[in-house]
Amino acid sequence: MNNSYWYKHNVDLRNQLSGNNDALVNGKYKIYTISDKGDIFYVGITQNSLMTRMLDHITNSKNKNDVKSIKIMGMLKNGNTPEIDILELVDKDNIHAFDYEQYWIEQLKSWGFNLLNNVVSRGKKAKIKIQKEITNPFK
Repeated sequence: MNNSYWYKHNVDLRNQLSGNNDALVNGKYKIYTISDKGDIFYVGITQNSLMTRMLDHITNSKNKNDVKSIKIMGMLKNGNTPEIDILELVDKDNIHAFDYEQYWIEQLKSWGFNLLNNVVSRGKKAKIKIQKEITNPFK
């Protein structure tokens, strides 16, 4: 039996996570949730496939000591696979894409979800910086 975190009862977790059809959402940011048996505990944003992002979360959790990483490692040690789902798709050229992530964090918290995000609102300065990067990508 393989003792890797990728395996659960001789089943490769990478196969379970690859069921997300990301080919349909290329060119978009994905606002996503990570949950434990339907209980959402994290909201994120990525331009990568959901499988790649989830594998990154799992790999990074092995070396970090933040509450999200501890939660993910605890789930895996107990034989549970974190679930990742798309909340919303946002065009990559939308300068407010990261505001959508913040919106969903605040919305889910208002609905009573105990999120483990440690995202701070990016505010007006970040919006201006993002807009400059899009306008002048070579600076």
